[in-house]
Amino acid sequence: MEFQYLIAFGSNVEPRLSHICQGLEQIETIARITARSSLYYTDPIGPANLEFVNGAITVVTKVEPQEMMQKLLFIESALGRQREVKWGNRTIDLDIILIKNEVDEPISSDNLDLKVPHPHMRERDFVLQPAQEIAGHWEVSGTTLTELANACEMSSILRVKEFPTDK
Repeated sequence: MEFQYLIAFGSNVEPRLSHICQGLEQIETIARITARSSLYYTDPIGPANLEFVNGAITVVTKVEPQEMMQKLLFIESALGRQREVKWGNRTIDLDIILIKNEVDEPISSDNLDLKVPHPHMRERDFVLQPAQEIAGHWEVSGTTLTELANACEMSSILRVKEFPTDK
């Protein structure tokens, strides 16, 4: 069975774009990237004190949800992510936002390792804006990502026009 994942990513430790490109390259070893959003510069939330670069991708893979989460955590760790302070500065952050199966049905999970839909997605424009750009028709409880993004109170985000192709 194939799964479609909507994955949000972000980095606020230099070199941010390099960390993001490396993370996406590693994801490509386990999944096929089907769409990539623009990049967004965003203010940090919580104790992080450096501006973030955020975006989203959709991927297709046969990797089951629990295993996919573990693989994303491994990629974060391999790129130097340390989980010492909740919502602290990070080299890379990779979050599964939504999952669909091969017949386009949403998949939900609420275990310790993986909560889908992502529990904080509705109040985070830095997740919703890039997500709706590439998967606006995906639904959460009957509401599209585009509708959720339009309803979300905007903070200060700056859209970057294109994703860098060089490393």
